[in-house]
Amino acid sequence: MITMTSLWIAALVLLLLFLARSVRTVHRAIRCPLRGSDVQVSFLEAEPEGRPIDVIACSEFRPEAAITCDRSCRALVGRPIIAPAAPAFPRSPERQEIRH
Repeated sequence: MITMTSLWIAALVLLLLFLARSVRTVHRAIRCPLRGSDVQVSFLEAEPEGRPIDVIACSEFRPEAAITCDRSCRALVGRPIIAPAAPAFPRSPERQEIRH
C-alpha cells in the first residue's frame, strides 16, 4: 500500500513540474491593432508550441496590468514578422516615362 501511494505522489509531483514548466512569460514590442501605436506587451506563452495564452501587461495602460481592451493583439504575437516584398522587376529611372 505504501508503494502504491508513493507512486501516485511521484506521478503527481512530475505532473505539477511539467505543468509549471510548460508556460512562460514573454515580452514583445508590437503595434497595437486598436490604437495603432507601438507598445510593449507581456504575455503568457505555451512552452512547446509557442502559442500565446493571455496578455498580462501592456505599456498602453496604467497600471500596465489593468488591460481594458479585448486583447486582440494576442493573435499578432504568435505570427512571424514578414518584411514587405520587393517588386520582382523594379523599373529603372529611364523607363519611368508616362505612356500614352
